[in-house]
Amino acid sequence: MESFDDLIKYLSMRYDKNPFGWKITMGSGGRFGNIFVTNSKDVWQIKLDSIYKPKPIGMGTKIGNYEGNKNFFDNKVPYYGLRPIEEDKLKMIFRAAENGQYLNQFINELLKKRPMRAKEISSTALNGPIQFMQNGKYISEKQREVDRKLKESLEKLLYREGYGSEYV
Repeated sequence: MESFDDLIKYLSMRYDKNPFGWKITMGSGGRFGNIFVTNSKDVWQIKLDSIYKPKPIGMGTKIGNYEGNKNFFDNKVPYYGLRPIEEDKLKMIFRAAENGQYLNQFINELLKKRPMRAKEISSTALNGPIQFMQNGKYISEKQREVDRKLKESLEKLLYREGYGSEYV
């Protein structure tokens, strides 16, 4: 198991090597939030104290390959990634949003662009999409056990950092 910061650095490095084929699913998993990340080969689970904080505290680990864990990801959702957006189109989005206009066509056009490495983008970029799942779900007893271990590790980390009491 790795800290959230270390795992994010590792996943960012992997993304920069090949930005195509990534998917991210987020959701609540009881007291803590879960993030599932895949590069279409491997799958990682990250458990956070909150998915809504700007600087969350968390733990994560690789939980297996994509084939054995693909139920966490909706195949209809486009791949996650950084996609450049020109300044004039960004201004158009802001104006349309202010006027309550529908942006589906523009967003679909943007999502058709191939995800890029951060260093390849010289203008503004959007990242996503990120899929949200309503309830935590398990695909196997092994994954349920990994989830339990991540939860325990996160509770211990939070206790050491002085953010709350440890639950037994």
